[in-house]
Amino acid sequence: MTGTMRLKIVLILCCISAISGNDIYNQAWYSKLDSSKQAHYDNLTDDITSFLNGGDDSHRHDEYRGFGPVLLRTSFHAAGTFDHKFNKGGINGGTLQHNKVLEKSGNACIDIATDVIKVFARRNKISFADTTAIAGALALKSMDFPRMDLISVKGGRFDLDASHAGGPSDLPNAQVNPLQKFTDEYGFSTAEFVALIGGAHSLGAAHAVCTCYAGSFSDRPLSWAGPDFFRDLVDEEWTWYTLTTFDDDTITFTIGSEPDWPTGRGKREIQ
Repeated sequence: MTGTMRLKIVLILCCISAISGNDIYNQAWYSKLDSSKQAHYDNLTDDITSFLNGGDDSHRHDEYRGFGPVLLRTSFHAAGTFDHKFNKGGINGGTLQHNKVLEKSGNACIDIATDVIKVFARRNKISFADTTAIAGALALKSMDFPRMDLISVKGGRFDLDASHAGGPSDLPNAQVNPLQKFTDEYGFSTAEFVALIGGAHSLGAAHAVCTCYAGSFSDRPLSWAGPDFFRDLVDEEWTWYTLTTFDDDTITFTIGSEPDWPTGRGKREIQ
């Protein structure tokens, strides 16, 4: 092999590495970074990608091994902590790493992901806030999200202490109408809200020790399942259970009655 041929191969490999390493980033923002800062972000990307491909187990009750779904959930919950009334929270500030936020019921079991994110942030000298956003984008990429062309992550977020954490109603809960919250407070259209519900429940699984539901949302919890969540919701025959969890992670299921649906409308008719 000639020296010229070796040089060409090296250049090609470098180009491939650069493309795969920073393609989730907003290129206008990324190109303005100095080479040292670019290296930090590239190394962070490589670290998280290797971790996602390593098959680490995020929860022992899962039917799969992988951190993609919980990293994506964590990224969304970090953004969802923004309190519009008090102008606090959100992904900028990195407040999801603080116990004051993690202890909220809507963030149950997310600490397994925030612990990992903290390690990557410290190792690569990137803020927890930026690392959370980047981890969410890379999680989507690792699970074959078909529209990565829509993902354009900018960095530059900074971390704040726990005193800047959001207010009491950061995320939808049983007492808050989620459609109203996302349309009124976040400006979502109904179609966008439906897309959010379907997308969020096309990946990963729920755990009884964390939520009131247990099991994978689709047959492909580690890859984009398209509209499978909605198909299953409408087409499958569902048995309703009362779920009880105990401090030792023991879970019991008792067959229960079907919830009351809106008057005059069957469950298959609800759009």
